[in-house]
Amino acid sequence: MNSRQKEIFKISTEENTRKRNCIIDGCNKKAINSHLLQRNGILKNISNNGHLVERKLKDPFKWAKNDEISEFREIGLKKAFSLPLMCSKHDSEIFKPIETPPLDFENYHAQLLLSYRVTLAEIRKKEIVVDTYTRIINSEKITLRNPENDKAFLRGTKYGMKDLTQFKKLIEAEIKTPTNSFHFEYFEFSKFETYASAIFSPPKTFTFGSTNPEKPYEQGFIHVIPLEDGLKVIVGYHKQYVNRYLKKFVKKWRKTNNDNLSEQLSQVFCRNIENWGTSPNMYKSMTKENIELFNKYFYLSEILPGFMIPKLNLFEK
Repeated sequence: MNSRQKEIFKISTEENTRKRNCIIDGCNKKAINSHLLQRNGILKNISNNGHLVERKLKDPFKWAKNDEISEFREIGLKKAFSLPLMCSKHDSEIFKPIETPPLDFENYHAQLLLSYRVTLAEIRKKEIVVDTYTRIINSEKITLRNPENDKAFLRGTKYGMKDLTQFKKLIEAEIKTPTNSFHFEYFEFSKFETYASAIFSPPKTFTFGSTNPEKPYEQGFIHVIPLEDGLKVIVGYHKQYVNRYLKKFVKKWRKTNNDNLSEQLSQVFCRNIENWGTSPNMYKSMTKENIELFNKYFYLSEILPGFMIPKLNLFEK
């Protein structure tokens, strides 16, 4: 790793580990490690020896040996599917309805809370990216290889944060005074050892967010929840900010069954979201060929928004 890479790694590490304040407006308390899905009541259902498998950044010392900078890696339950998001008080008070049995994910309020949490998480993730790239661009120790692209990426990420902040306010208003402004659909499947919870934008061409302050880009939601009696999937969108892609996305889930579930999830994980994981047992059952295909298509969908992924079943044995 050369001096440039070392400095980038140093900045990235510092920003990803820096203590941050609670993301709730007006709260200055330090954020704790918040789980996007309940650790003991949900994630523990499919863990093996207290571990799960998620995609994480590779050791930077290995970057030069492989184009892929992320990899599947075992992670302990305590750190799985989490990031510094809220203070302990807000984390427990706001999300108590989806943390306390009996869990009812067909409930509209619960679906809003799940979507609220991942919206906050995506804002925090983009905040970390903005802080990281700002430092990299302004660093005297780093020679930028393509300054205009880096600045465009930073600008686009900020636009994306504005979109998400608007959705944050929409969900907060809906939680406070429900008006049925969001549309969610709920599906049940046989047990499947994977999980996800994310807000996502439909594929766009080389842009990261809306430049129109009055109208954010459309956003979709998906929550994949492994419970003892099976897998629950929730998909949805805001009725005012929806397009044909999101409607087709939900419609496709209506046609999903236990036979084609694994292929449908593979497409979603490869094309739409990064916030997902699986059990170590399920990961061990994946073939090397399928993992390589997934990595290839995931990379292409990142650099070519709208890339049509060929048939892929990551979980096919």
